Amino acid sequence: VARARQLLTAENIDKADASPLPSSRMIAEYGSGGIRGFAARMDKKQLQHIAGWDVVDYVEQNAFSRISFTQNTPSNWGLDRIDQGSLPLDLKYQTNATGCGVNVYVVDTGIVLDLPDLEGRAKLYSDEVDFANPNGYDCNGHGTHVAG
Repeated sequence: VARARQLLTAENIDKADASPLPSSRMIAEYGSGGIRGFAARMDKKQLQHIAGWDVVDYVEQNAFSRISFTQNTPSNWGLDRIDQGSLPLDLKYQTNATGCGVNVYVVDTGIVLDLPDLEGRAKLYSDEVDFANPNGYDCNGHGTHVAG
């Protein structure tokens, strides 16, 4: 995986100065948000060539990540006590819960209901801040952040 300061696509890699990496070796291109770069199958020579480009911040081997349902030495929010009924505490927080079907009530600065990240799941229950215009629209940004 190569992270770059500009979007690197199969097309502009093929046009690059004597690129030893044909676009057919590309696995994925990343260009949204703060991530720009690509994943590709490379041999050592190709890797060194790509890593030498001025626009490439770094190249690293691709890896898998997994979410763990066990949190070792959880932050001191009482989480260790929530998942077990008896003492002594095991210094772990373990759950199989996904949160599916849970309603969360956020009392904050409002919420941007049509934010794509919320996938239409957010609903306004009450606006206790702006009685003249009770639409619940986030006037600060914090409420949307907390709701997300």
